[in-house]
Amino acid sequence: MNYNGTQIPIQNQFSSPDIIYNFPINFGNTDTSTSGYTTSIPTLYYQNRVVTRTNIVDGWGTVITPNGTYTNTLRIKSNIVQNDTTAIGSIGLPRIIRTSRELKWLDTSKKYPILIVTQDNVANNWVTSKVEYMDIQRNFQTTALFVYSPIAPTAGATANFQNLSTNGTTYNWNFDDPTSGTSNTSTLENPNHIFAANGTYQVTLTTSNASFTDTVTINVVVSDLLASSSFTVDKSLKIFPNPFSNFINIENEKDFSKFVLTNTEGKILFDGSKISSQNFDYLASGIYFLKAINENKIIVNKLIKQ
Repeated sequence: MNYNGTQIPIQNQFSSPDIIYNFPINFGNTDTSTSGYTTSIPTLYYQNRVVTRTNIVDGWGTVITPNGTYTNTLRIKSNIVQNDTTAIGSIGLPRIIRTSRELKWLDTSKKYPILIVTQDNVANNWVTSKVEYMDIQRNFQTTALFVYSPIAPTAGATANFQNLSTNGTTYNWNFDDPTSGTSNTSTLENPNHIFAANGTYQVTLTTSNASFTDTVTINVVVSDLLASSSFTVDKSLKIFPNPFSNFINIENEKDFSKFVLTNTEGKILFDGSKISSQNFDYLASGIYFLKAINENKIIVNKLIKQ
């Protein structure tokens, strides 16, 4: 309850319970129960709720759901009338009467209805507001994706792989490095690997669940290129946001004469000069490298397109 901007917690405790079922349940049975509660905060708030539930076991037969076929079900129709009397302060509000009904199909093999249809009475017509039924576990299509760091791993150093896959439950990695023996594969979600020699490795991640499988392969270039005095990685160039959706923004771009964007295979996708903002909405989701070049150095930034 909100009173003058202050939230006041209120616990409603039924003085008489809402009886959902009366056992045993047989075709043709009818029963009625009344439940309710009263909440009172002197001088502030008053509510009295009375709920009348009438159950009629009016049908039997077969129900087919994704969970299975049930050939011996009973249907219970519950007509529910909710009567609310409310006052705020000393002002009584108009009485509110809500009429609804629940249609439930029960089977002796289950402890919960296999089908529930909830309906509201709108202008003397029953309008379905919710349908619930017993279903089977469903899996969604998997999408395999990963990134790695550092952006240019060197031979003998550890490369860390971060799994960005969705809807997967199992992961299988192949680092395309058979000389590493049993370390060439992994089932960890976020593994690491040490490449012993320079070269281009086609690292593959397969992401699966019970119904779907997806595979992605990304080239990982391992070399000692970053040890060169003419090619360094530093933080003098700021690129944001990263990951990005469409646009990237670049700070300190005036210190560099050229910008080159490549994919993981080294293909040039963009070549420009002194850009402060650039739209890359045409790129597919994945990993890219932006090189900032001037007379003295090359700065490489790894970008992730969402």
